[in-house]
Amino acid sequence: MSENLKYIAFLKGKKGEFDAIKNLTTKTLRNVVPLFDVPPPPWDWNEKKYKKSLDDHLIAVAKNIEKNCQAVNHVLIDLFAINLDERVEKDNQHPLTFLFDQLREMKIHATPVTGLDRNEEHWIAVQDIVRKNGGVVSLRLMEEDLFDNDTLKRNIGNVLNTINIPPESVDLLVDFRGISEDQVESKASFVKNVLNQLPHCKKWRSLTVAASGFPENLSKVKKDDEAFIPRAEWKVWKKLWHHRDSLLRLPNYGDYGICHPDLPEIDPRTMKVSAGIRYTLEEGWLIIRGMNLRKGKKGAQFHDLSSKLIKRNEYKGGEFSWGDDYIKKCAIEERGPGNLTTWRNVGTNHHITLVAAQLANLSAA
Repeated sequence: MSENLKYIAFLKGKKGEFDAIKNLTTKTLRNVVPLFDVPPPPWDWNEKKYKKSLDDHLIAVAKNIEKNCQAVNHVLIDLFAINLDERVEKDNQHPLTFLFDQLREMKIHATPVTGLDRNEEHWIAVQDIVRKNGGVVSLRLMEEDLFDNDTLKRNIGNVLNTINIPPESVDLLVDFRGISEDQVESKASFVKNVLNQLPHCKKWRSLTVAASGFPENLSKVKKDDEAFIPRAEWKVWKKLWHHRDSLLRLPNYGDYGICHPDLPEIDPRTMKVSAGIRYTLEEGWLIIRGMNLRKGKKGAQFHDLSSKLIKRNEYKGGEFSWGDDYIKKCAIEERGPGNLTTWRNVGTNHHITLVAAQLANLSAA
């Protein structure tokens, strides 16, 4: 990673987010590193079982990365959401080993992510991948890992010894996951103290602080209405930026895009989904919500929602990103209304473009 500020985009490995990466410009991708939190296989709610085997699911993930991330310098891969005891059918392999074997055959430059909450089998799988891929790993710390510095130092030492890798070959990710607006001051103070006491602070290959202020759901936004949600994670990181002279090291920035870190498991047969656009602003998200997608104008509502957005001063214009161009064309019905996957693509593409630009401006300051 270069000395310029990097944006680590924590993504869920869903189709809309893969499409968003594919549609980014080369300029934007220059300082963007996607981290894919690989989800479990899709669930069949009628049959009460996974729709495909873990093997087939991971092969599909690898193919999606190959198809959509050709222009990306490298990606980070975490099986955070997959049970540690899961194994693929092929030779009873660890799923991380199996996935990285697929990526290696595709010549994809990927880095495995591990954490203090994993087990020794996971770390041994990472060690094998690191040995085959050139000696780089990402270590993901959660907030609960940070409260006791002596324990943290000991636990980090255990992981590095098991993997047999020095801090200089580790991209360290400090992940606070969901935070709220009223936590900005306390989180910023806590993060500052953590960073200045962090073991090997100046030795890590890179250092990133990540979080998300996006709510778990948008139930507080009324249907057929608009709302503003503060980007709490950006406000925390900006406080670090403003106090960078008092930090041993200024971290890179990471967030979860336009969704909460924890995706709820909802039965699609019973859920009531409304049309809506999630549009990232410099300090928050503009939410323009429609009505139930199963009633009335259904998906055609996205034409009206797009029309509302392009009339607002906050709209960046069709030239800003692929996502903004789609919004403009949808508003005048040169593009179809798409579906929820389309709008995750649109919103994520705009979000990453905006955040990358924000960081590029700060790097140049």
